[in-house]
Amino acid sequence: MRDRLLAGEPADLVILTKALIAELAAGGRVLADSCVDLGRVRTGVAIGALAAYPYYSDCWDYVPVYDPYGDYLGEQYVNLCN
Repeated sequence: MRDRLLAGEPADLVILTKALIAELAAGGRVLADSCVDLGRVRTGVAIGALAAYPYYSDCWDYVPVYDPYGDYLGEQYVNLCN
């Protein structure tokens, strides 16, 4: 979407990350005073149960796991160094 707007394609509504909206507003591609936050999107990462990855004892820790709706599911033991 960013590239299309920069190329001059018109749009009535733009839904992008806050950083991209700010970039487009700074360049005059969207009206800066029309920018509003619609919500928060959390991104998760998962490792397959049989995935091979190196072991670094000081890099492993428990991290919270959430579903796409932000509900807490528990903790996952993950490698924080990769």
